[in-house]
Amino acid sequence: MFFNHTPRGLFRAGFFIFLFSVTPLFSANKTWLGVASSSWSDGNNWSPAGVPGPSDDVLIKIQSFAPVLDATTDIASLQLEGGSSLTLAGYQLTVSQNLTVDNNGSDNKHLIMTNPNDKLIVKGNATFGGENTLNAGILEIWGNFEQKYRAAAIRPTGTLFKFSGSQPQNVFFTHPDLTSWSFFGDVTIENNAGVTFSSDVYINGLLSLANGGLVSQSGQYKTYFSTSLPSIANGNYALQNSVVYGDFSATENLTLTGTDNHLNIFDAKSLTLNGFQISVGGNFTV
Repeated sequence: MFFNHTPRGLFRAGFFIFLFSVTPLFSANKTWLGVASSSWSDGNNWSPAGVPGPSDDVLIKIQSFAPVLDATTDIASLQLEGGSSLTLAGYQLTVSQNLTVDNNGSDNKHLIMTNPNDKLIVKGNATFGGENTLNAGILEIWGNFEQKYRAAAIRPTGTLFKFSGSQPQNVFFTHPDLTSWSFFGDVTIENNAGVTFSSDVYINGLLSLANGGLVSQSGQYKTYFSTSLPSIANGNYALQNSVVYGDFSATENLTLTGTDNHLNIFDAKSLTLNGFQISVGGNFTV
């Protein structure tokens, strides 16, 4: 079976070209100093002194102490300088504008989500250039999502990505793959204005649609499912090229109604129906 699968070497070339790219200068009015402790709520750790509030643009820099949330927090925007880190520690952080995770060419972990109660809400765009530890909690995005620079920036093992904006959203991976590059785990799409996958996307978990959520993808790209088929009964599934990229069994009926909703089973992979029904409006390729 033949797939027009983008060669990994093409992405590798882009990876080395952009490895040390940096984000344009960020105008922060609160910068992390970390001179007293790791406590986010200690005003002495910030310049100018004082804990950031809902109107503050926050810059986290590499310091002796890395910040750890110790209260529910609202800020305007957030930039994690390459090599710095922020641990949510079971609290909710709401960013009313954009989140940017920079890259300094290292494998340092920037955003740390290891507590099931962790919740990060980004009401603007979320850009991930550096690596992160995404083991638990919820990362909710209202704007666009982009992975770039560091190939392994997004490799969640328990963090749920939720797309819940009210305007059309875009998802783009510069380095999509399961082996050593970036992918989603569990993903929930509940934006009925639409989420568009503008690159290949790998799902190493469950993609589910909720509250009338719409997901679509340009025809030249594919979405690869490694552990389960998508759960789409509560939304609008307009992905053109869905690929079974693992060995797993169906857990519910799946109906792909569009004539351009194609389903492929990748070489040497398998799908067991397990008593359920799969209906494909487009092409089915094994």
